[in-house]
Amino acid sequence: MERHGFVQTVLDTAPRLIEHVIANADFYPKTRRLSPLITAGIKARRRAAPAPRQGRLLDPLTAAEIRVLEKLAERLTYAEMAAELHLSLNTVKTHLRRAYMKLGATSRSSAIQRATSLGIL
Repeated sequence: MERHGFVQTVLDTAPRLIEHVIANADFYPKTRRLSPLITAGIKARRRAAPAPRQGRLLDPLTAAEIRVLEKLAERLTYAEMAAELHLSLNTVKTHLRRAYMKLGATSRSSAIQRATSLGIL
């Protein structure tokens, strides 16, 4: 990762803010400007953190379900997720439905919070 630019400056100076934005997406207005920040925050967390603690889940998330959850954290619509991941809209919905079930989540924000608390995001 290049070490310059606005996103990197925020990652370096305000990691707790980024964590809050990822975990509490409903508190912030949806804007395309947040998406690169959230993506960079998730990638930085993944590099710095140990392996995900999916052991608390009876049925661990698949790699595809995790990819779709990451896009969910970026606050993309289902159609935007499908386009970015080169999947059909129905495939995105299926992955999310299964991820929600495995996480015991009933909403976008609860899925993100649960995945964050487990170290998946």
